[in-house]
Amino acid sequence: MFAILSFNLLGVQPWDGAVNWGWLDQLLDRLGQVEATAEMLLLRTRFAVLRSQLTTNEALAHYEQARALPGSNDHFTFDGVVDRRRLDSYYDPFGNLTVGERTLLEQSREHYKAGHAADTQRLRDELAGTTRFSDLQRHQLAGYWNEYVLSRP
Repeated sequence: MFAILSFNLLGVQPWDGAVNWGWLDQLLDRLGQVEATAEMLLLRTRFAVLRSQLTTNEALAHYEQARALPGSNDHFTFDGVVDRRRLDSYYDPFGNLTVGERTLLEQSREHYKAGHAADTQRLRDELAGTTRFSDLQRHQLAGYWNEYVLSRP
């Protein structure tokens, strides 16, 4: 179930492919009954953002809550990453981010959509400053940023 959610909510699938939103909603509900984690809150929030069910301020607050929960330093249950030296997976340019790092990316995306350039840049800089990133991963972050964060919902 996590693989399906990750693929459809975090990767490029919601922009370029068919998504069965009803099925994803059912999966989120099933997992949410047993998993009250940072990962689940982030996935549920991303679903609501993609479905235009939250305002920017609501989404920002939910992402901040997810970042504060235990487990935000963990990788996603399923991320599709084959080569941990890279930032991306085969379906998500940012697949190798932890849950907390992904909240920074999603918050930055929300700030950008709202026209908050300074907040967008501040969060991008915070993410880019992650000490665990290699030079390759920092270059990938910079290379993917405009196309996959600033030009996508």
